[in-house]
Amino acid sequence: MKKLFIALSVLAALFLTVVPLQANDGMPDRVPANQFTIPVICAIDETLDTLVAVYEVSNIGTTTAQGTRRIHWQLWTRTSVEIINDYISYTPYDVVTIAVGAQIIWKDLRAADLAKIAADLDNDGTNDHYVAYMTISDSTTSNHLVSKFYYADPSGGKATGVTSAGREYLTGTGYHPYQKVPTWAGGAPVYTAAATTSAAGFEAFNAYAYGTSRLREENLADPTIPASQANYPEVAFAFTPRWFLYTDKGENNIFIWKSVNTTASLGGASTTIGSWGITISVYNNEEDYVSRSIDLSEELNILDIKEIVPQSWIPTSSTTQLGGWLNIPMPTGRYASAVDFLAWNWQRAENSNATLNWSSLYEVNRGVGTMYGL
Repeated sequence: MKKLFIALSVLAALFLTVVPLQANDGMPDRVPANQFTIPVICAIDETLDTLVAVYEVSNIGTTTAQGTRRIHWQLWTRTSVEIINDYISYTPYDVVTIAVGAQIIWKDLRAADLAKIAADLDNDGTNDHYVAYMTISDSTTSNHLVSKFYYADPSGGKATGVTSAGREYLTGTGYHPYQKVPTWAGGAPVYTAAATTSAAGFEAFNAYAYGTSRLREENLADPTIPASQANYPEVAFAFTPRWFLYTDKGENNIFIWKSVNTTASLGGASTTIGSWGITISVYNNEEDYVSRSIDLSEELNILDIKEIVPQSWIPTSSTTQLGGWLNIPMPTGRYASAVDFLAWNWQRAENSNATLNWSSLYEVNRGVGTMYGL
């Protein structure tokens, strides 16, 4: 555990990087924000931890009144049941760090809680990791926080990280309702019909939000919100991650998070449906193609590439490596265009030969279809 805290101290220094301040509402971009969503992975044997850093960049905070300015972290199961939460105070230009495994999961969670988040990531039939997600929110409505997170394995000499998905708080009345998180009722989103502006609120990470922002960037007309929920437009949305298996010891997991799990069938808000069955397209580097069915049945979903690609595409020796990409479209007919989505791609290998070991973490590319004329 001591090594994890040393690693956290070293990595915290690396987090102090400059980020661009231009934001594209509707997607998690690298600008100061107000809320963050982070996929948490910690090894059951305590060799791998998730290290989180949140730093204040706008001289907001206090050096005299403890607790006046603070962040609120919450740890959730993959089905969005809160396990534990707490607050951490900060000062101007402060860096707050959390070793999620060492400080929370391995230290404070009960056996029943651990059982809810145990998962098998290497497909050997035994749970080897705890997988959950953490949300972090600020006590203010200012966009003045930046966050990074790492998957760190000090004993294995490996670490990888990426910018945390930051959600901005949008002030003013010039934003279109589609650019903000909607309220939900009966499994359906609720937008004000025909509105073109809305009150302050948090930006959305859904197809409506990104599509509307693109229309405004191109100086095209805003989309019109129909009076009936049954007529809400369906906007194509898909993730396109690359998969890569490096040697026979290679592993690749993709994590897809969604803000709402049970949505209604389009136009049928009184009857909710929970299944998120999706047909995806799987390609290798030679452009060979197969289709597979997956089910994003939880808020945080785990995809195992070795369970998706054909057996002949999986490396069988320490000298082979294979890759390709996936097309993961979101389902139609169930208000998926209003659901927020985030996705991360974790690729790694652990061999007896240390020179073949590696770990990389990426945000997954996303594509959104047109909204114009809808």
